[in-house]
Amino acid sequence: MFFFICKIKNFFTKIFYKKQLRNNVANIGVNFVEGFDFNKRNDLFFLSKKIKNSSVIYYCENKKRIYNDLNNKKEVNNLFNSGIKFIKLWQWHNIEKVNFLENLKKKLKFFSIDNKFDKWILAEINNLILRVNFWYCFFKDHQIKINLNSEEFGLSNVVKQIALKKLDGCSIGKCRSNPMKVKGQWLGFYPNDIFFVWGKDSALGINKTINYIKNIIITGYPYKESHENEEHALRLRKIFSDNGVKFTILLLDGSYSDNKNSHVQLFPSKQMSNFIGSFLKWVIQDKDIGLIIKSKKKNYLSGLNEINNLFVEAKKTKRLHIIDDLGKEAKTYSKIVNFTVGTSVDVPTAVIQMAIFGSKSIIYDYANYKNYENDLYHWGENKIIFNKLDLLIKNLKNFKEGKNINNDLGDWSKQIYNYDIFCDNRGSERIEEYIFNLKKCFEKGYSSNDSIDYANNVYIKNWGEDKIFKINK
Repeated sequence: MFFFICKIKNFFTKIFYKKQLRNNVANIGVNFVEGFDFNKRNDLFFLSKKIKNSSVIYYCENKKRIYNDLNNKKEVNNLFNSGIKFIKLWQWHNIEKVNFLENLKKKLKFFSIDNKFDKWILAEINNLILRVNFWYCFFKDHQIKINLNSEEFGLSNVVKQIALKKLDGCSIGKCRSNPMKVKGQWLGFYPNDIFFVWGKDSALGINKTINYIKNIIITGYPYKESHENEEHALRLRKIFSDNGVKFTILLLDGSYSDNKNSHVQLFPSKQMSNFIGSFLKWVIQDKDIGLIIKSKKKNYLSGLNEINNLFVEAKKTKRLHIIDDLGKEAKTYSKIVNFTVGTSVDVPTAVIQMAIFGSKSIIYDYANYKNYENDLYHWGENKIIFNKLDLLIKNLKNFKEGKNINNDLGDWSKQIYNYDIFCDNRGSERIEEYIFNLKKCFEKGYSSNDSIDYANNVYIKNWGEDKIFKINK
């Protein structure tokens, strides 16, 4: 009789436990960083069919970030009608005391302060506790178990990660910039549990950074092109055609500076003027040439005072088009250009993006990446990467005139699988699938580690073992 009662008890315990597992809520937090305009790079790119919008908590940390997107009434209406919960953090106040932090504060009362340095350390610790308390309460209040954050670095990322770990949640990051193959770079970047990259090349780069990401997932390029962007590109092609353009170049600039401080060294302003000025002169001199300049920021090119006159003359030809809309992607123009040329202090991410989408693409390597981009130089020197601007332009002019003996100029096709192993424009679908499986496990009551293991195993089953990059630290 006793054993019979025990069996009944165990049976109902299992049923009750399963019921509890099914009722767990696991919302997805998304930090407002890149905006919600689907015609640009955006934070909600992964949402399609599998994940319900009602389980997404889209939060904004400061008013400055959201200002530009709120001016786009169409996108704002789309967001508010989508079912996604949008939270302005400065309007949220449901903060309470957290036991483990309160215990820590009690221990700090015994902290010996002997000098100004000790006083500063104590103040910083208390500030950290305050911030962890905020994020712990926010994630708990909104039942967030998965947090997506496109920020690359900063203390805020570390604070969020501490709070999530204490709640047994997990964080997700994604590749925004192509990582250099320099061991030890990007200290403190991406304190994530899971990190999505485009291909093996970016996975290798991330693996060389000083980070401890245990799960690097190869998904392919994540952002789909919108119909609106495609129509815009076709209109531009017609404008160029009407003005006699027969050969179109997309020019991609990079961050530049006079480099008068030692904190960050960017592409020298004078050299950027020389780079862009060389192509402006070509437009002015050759009536067959159309030039699209995709700039990193709004009005960014206006800082290049040395070539202002060239801009004025080139605009008169009606064969120059400047795009400086933040978040607008270069790939929009991949089907209407003959070549893409880009530069930066490291390998330009937008050039790789264009190559993935089939454009003949060339890097101007003023900064000399040769020491750490050995493979790129091995197969692509003076084909897709040049460290002499005059040689690069000479090759382009010869190609345009049909005199070029370099048939591989700008051709990435034999190596592109290293940069996007899929090349099928389905990266966002794979990311949604991964997050969906992760969320499903959290809802069943599994731990963060077990949920990640499950999502990894399903991803391997669907896409192959080589798509989960093995960490070597």
